[in-house]
Amino acid sequence: MTTIEPGQVWEVYSRPERRWVPAVVFKMEDGHAVLRYEGTLEFVTVDIDDMRGRPELFRPAIAAENP
Repeated sequence: MTTIEPGQVWEVYSRPERRWVPAVVFKMEDGHAVLRYEGTLEFVTVDIDDMRGRPELFRPAIAAENP
């Protein structure tokens, strides 16, 4: 199982942009993670189970470096 912790860099797939966008895990609470997109002040709240189980939408940034 993938460990998710504040400070980690993940990538979120942006369908409109058709690319992976880096985001930092800002905080975690009640089964959700708040991610902050790198370089902006935009936040998104996502389900932790989705981060672990939907590789088409979320991946650890380290996975992007080693496909």
